[in-house]
Amino acid sequence: MTSRKLTTLILTLGILIQCKSPNDRILEEFNKVNQSIATSDSVLTASKPPYLLVQELKNNYPSSVQEIDSLYLAYTDINTYIDGLIELLRISNKTEVSTTLPTKLLINGKEGQLLCAKLLHYKQSLIALLPETISNRKIIEILQQMPDNKNYTLWLSNFFQTTPTIASITILSKIQNDCRKALPLLHEEIILNKPPVSN
Repeated sequence: MTSRKLTTLILTLGILIQCKSPNDRILEEFNKVNQSIATSDSVLTASKPPYLLVQELKNNYPSSVQEIDSLYLAYTDINTYIDGLIELLRISNKTEVSTTLPTKLLINGKEGQLLCAKLLHYKQSLIALLPETISNRKIIEILQQMPDNKNYTLWLSNFFQTTPTIASITILSKIQNDCRKALPLLHEEIILNKPPVSN
């Protein structure tokens, strides 16, 4: 082997060692998601149960009872629906490796459209109660990550097109945690920025 070929081989090996395989990049993304879920879990554990947050809002803001009730219904609806989707993915795909099941279920099936519709309803319910002044940007970040009427098909494709089942379950868990985290954040924003109405 000539020195030129040897140099080329060494350089190529050096480049290949530094390059990350798609699996490594996927693992990095999963680690980021898992860290985010862990952070969400700590926020959720520290906050009051959702029904107490809603009751406190209803007591302090009686003129907004209808909007608060609508928010709580949307909250429970999206969480129940995502629980069902996760369970359906787990049961339907024993190996959790297939990339066709999430595409078939969430892109080609009606489940993805229904997921987006429920997320949109929840997002609109949150926005209806959001004060004009916001001190914590986390709730805005959560709202921006949710689909809207214009981009829901693109949103579904970005998350679930040829995505392995286990990754789809992780993504759905992240979306669900964001939904769960939004309610205490909204509660905090309302309490901080809107004086309670005295009875």
